[in-house]
Amino acid sequence: MSKNLNNLAEGASIIFLGIAISKLLHYIYRAIIARMLTPGDYGIIILGMSVISIFGWVALFGLNQAAERNISFYHNKKRELKGVLLSILKFGFPLALVLSLLLLMLSKDISLILKKENLIQIIKIMSFGVMGYSLAEISGSILRGFKKIREFVYVKYIIEPASRTILTIIFIILGLKIKGAAIAYILSLFISIVIAMLIIRKTAYKAIKKIKAINMDLKIIKFSWPLLFTGLVFSITGWIDTLMIAYFSTEELVGLYNTALPTAGIILITQSSFDGVFIPIMSRLFSKKDYKNIKENYERVTKWITILTIPLFMSIIFFSKGIINILFGTPYLEAYKPTIILAVGFLMVMIVGPCENMLNVTFKTKLKMYLRIIMLIINIILNLILIPRYGISGAAISTSVALTFYNICCFIYVKNKFNVNIIKLKTISIILASALLPLLLSILYNPLNKLVTMSFIILSLIYSTIIIILMKYLNKEDIIIIYDIEKKLNIKHTISSILTKYSK
Repeated sequence: MSKNLNNLAEGASIIFLGIAISKLLHYIYRAIIARMLTPGDYGIIILGMSVISIFGWVALFGLNQAAERNISFYHNKKRELKGVLLSILKFGFPLALVLSLLLLMLSKDISLILKKENLIQIIKIMSFGVMGYSLAEISGSILRGFKKIREFVYVKYIIEPASRTILTIIFIILGLKIKGAAIAYILSLFISIVIAMLIIRKTAYKAIKKIKAINMDLKIIKFSWPLLFTGLVFSITGWIDTLMIAYFSTEELVGLYNTALPTAGIILITQSSFDGVFIPIMSRLFSKKDYKNIKENYERVTKWITILTIPLFMSIIFFSKGIINILFGTPYLEAYKPTIILAVGFLMVMIVGPCENMLNVTFKTKLKMYLRIIMLIINIILNLILIPRYGISGAAISTSVALTFYNICCFIYVKNKFNVNIIKLKTISIILASALLPLLLSILYNPLNKLVTMSFIILSLIYSTIIIILMKYLNKEDIIIIYDIEKKLNIKHTISSILTKYSK
């Protein structure tokens, strides 16, 4: 059994818990804004975040991915490693500052383009969030590169969203309303930066502090510059629906659509759980040209992602109205249709596995950039056709189609390179079988009854899990890894004991 698989599983389990807590805090944060502000004000805050994100990705210049990839690659070469860190920080801070000032100057023009004059003041307030966004991403990537997974989880998935939620509540209570939400967003980013940098300085950097660095500027720029466009394209793709809805329609519909996105995005937790440990481990295997282990790890991780995704997917597909009512309230119930559409698109992303990350591992950053540009063009064209006709449901269709196309292309590359095999008839059978009970329950339930909704969701999750176990989707090696995770996390071996009965 591969030690790398154990590391992947253990690291992913830690991140999964962190992301689950982060998602909960994220929804609390969104729910507070949505419930305490009007749908229109909620839409304005979301538009502010979208602009911050796009400018933040430009400021990143791909340095976050360069940090994670190169720190892992040079982990045994201390001089190069220190050079990587110094280059990342040397370029990262000034770029973030310049882009923050640029957004401040362009706030009025951007608001007029989007036809939302009430957006001007929010963009001005949030402009320095560009620096926070960029440096927070870089510091998090440095932690992941050094395999400080627990520390990364605490900072990114707990401290940052928790501080954002607490500060938002305080500022809204003080009467700052939409401005308070904007200020809380910025402050939470800088809190996470300070804590992450203190951890890096006291742990990872301490071992190389006195070592003379080799200048790595050229290598970092060469690796990063394609990722500037790739990251920018990805950020625009992530927000293009929001921006085009704002252009064609009202901020209220922006607010509705941005209840659908995070709700459907619950199923992305599973793959995100592996991202922090997947790239460093696969990068080390690739540096050794250990293609056999790369293939084994990829197929196993994809299998685990699928297992964890199916129960969540069924709950979102069949109980989206009830989930939205619980989180955001009845004014946002119209968002249930795009939620279902987006969930289907996200499921396609999960089934093919972390294929996009493999483009970084194998240095195919230019290919990644070209594919993302094509994905963005597809998304924009479909939005131009579908949003005027079908509103936020049209935007959801556009995103789902574009994402599916992109991930299938990434997977084709991975399959050709490493001969991975993930398409199994049993996976399709499990998806179909898992849908039976949730489908029946969805016909019977009242989405306005929160207690019934929560009860049916729990039943659906339990049922889907039982189907996966009874259909023997897990084999003995999977169960051994689960046993090791239970042992390392110091918890009872209940799960592995139950699964042993039904393993192959």
